[in-house]
Amino acid sequence: MRTYAKAGTLADERRVRLDALGFVWDPHEADWEIGYAHLVAYLTKHGHTRVPYLGKKSKDGSYPLGRWVSKQRLSSNAGTLAVKRREQLDALGFMWDPFDADWEEGYAHLAAYHAKHGHTRVPQLAMSVDGTYRLFRWVAHQRYTAKAATLSLEHRARLDTLGFAWDPHDAAWDEAYAHLAAYHAKHAHTRVRHGEMSLDGTYRLAQWVYHQRRYAVLGTLSSARRARLDALGFVWSVRG
Repeated sequence: MRTYAKAGTLADERRVRLDALGFVWDPHEADWEIGYAHLVAYLTKHGHTRVPYLGKKSKDGSYPLGRWVSKQRLSSNAGTLAVKRREQLDALGFMWDPFDADWEEGYAHLAAYHAKHGHTRVPQLAMSVDGTYRLFRWVAHQRYTAKAATLSLEHRARLDTLGFAWDPHDAAWDEAYAHLAAYHAKHAHTRVRHGEMSLDGTYRLAQWVYHQRRYAVLGTLSSARRARLDALGFVWSVRG
């Protein structure tokens, strides 16, 4: 039927009857519209079009949406994507650069983590709030790219708005300090007993407290950190 219609040999009456059935005259156009509809559904659910390539399907799980999104980028780069289709995708806030898309995905997870915890001190091996994304690995990569001077100023500024900790050692210390502050808020002191964990049971708080005393004796604890511990009434000596 499509061949006859294209050749102009299909009778008008037959064409009308096929149109009444919603006949698809251009299968490529139909395929594109199916992908676009799935992308719209994804946007409605997630609020963005940053569809991961691997393992990501449509909202109902029936369509390889990540693959379709990747194909649109390739078509755009090759100059074979119709202007109309590009405009339709632009209207959805489509991300044409997959690296930007990947970064935005990681940033969105970090922002969600910040909204829940009030900080960006992501523990080692930690996942995102929804448990679907290796957030610590992404955070570590941002520090690496910043050190290598390959992180854009825009990305750095956006991370700074979340209070991003650029030094992993500082971040680790701040994480432990937060546990001690929580301990102090509950017990009104910082006399952490030997072997005692943080309030949430995830951190060896007594061991960290011991190391702070040891660093103070060795003279390797910064004055700024000592002052912050003093503000909690930190006990520097457990003798006497």
